[in-house]
Amino acid sequence: MKYAPETYAKAFWEVKPDPARFLDIVKKNGDLGGVKKIIAAIAGREAKAHGGHIVNVEFARAMPAEVMEKITKRFKAHDLVTVNITPSLVAGVRITIDNEKELDASLQRKLNKLWHTKS
Repeated sequence: MKYAPETYAKAFWEVKPDPARFLDIVKKNGDLGGVKKIIAAIAGREAKAHGGHIVNVEFARAMPAEVMEKITKRFKAHDLVTVNITPSLVAGVRITIDNEKELDASLQRKLNKLWHTKS
């Protein structure tokens, strides 16, 4: 990418251009392949501006809708919550808030901890 997604997000947030025009600029710069990251950075900036947090929830496999609903209700309306399936977790959940705080209740973390304490 010619410019980082955060740079595009900052520009979008400060200028508030027409979205179609903004996409034309991204395309002109040859960064259309990273548009998902750019949109995520814009959404994250908006969440922060309204007092929210960027929350990433990772599960080892898909969860029933009832579980997903309970989890998303635990966060504020201004939080940007994304849910991802990460099979490498083996089992459990990992929650990251603002890329700073992390709750890792995955089996992979427990296995790694066990492995490193035995060595």
